[in-house]
Amino acid sequence: MKIKNRLFLLGAAMAVMSSSAFADTTGTQTFTANVTANTCAITGLNEVVQFPNFTRQQVKAAGHDDKIIGSGITHTFNVSGCPTTTTEMTMQLDYTQAAAPSNKPVPALTGAGKGVALWLYKTATGANYFMSGDKVTYTVTNGAASSLIRIDPYGWFPNGDSDIAAGSYSTTLNLTFDFT
Repeated sequence: MKIKNRLFLLGAAMAVMSSSAFADTTGTQTFTANVTANTCAITGLNEVVQFPNFTRQQVKAAGHDDKIIGSGITHTFNVSGCPTTTTEMTMQLDYTQAAAPSNKPVPALTGAGKGVALWLYKTATGANYFMSGDKVTYTVTNGAASSLIRIDPYGWFPNGDSDIAAGSYSTTLNLTFDFT
């Protein structure tokens, strides 16, 4: 019996040791992660920016496409709370181009008010046209940055006084921000 017991134990040990040879050789691992939404906060979005009222005489006195009526507006967009890995912010401006003056940074205006064209610029000094579709890149430092649009109202009445009409006018500028 000793031999029989030994053979049984030897057989059982071999079965246990060889069971790994019959283990599954394939499996599935699932890894998940998320791309999180941008955490940068932008101020100055979705606002109505009000220009001062201009009289018909002020528009006429400025001259057709000659000089700014009153003063322009520099609208700033402050960005904060960006991750420290964010180094650049790109702002794209889109708008419907006015029929005239063509090839200039002037959005189409709606409303009864006529004789004014709003010129858009990329800098506070009124330099560098901001054409529809243009993008400007700004540096993000310590999670913060600022961007701006300069808007200057000019007289625009190519046919003379008949092009100047009292009433309100407006336009819509669409902004897209991207962070990298």
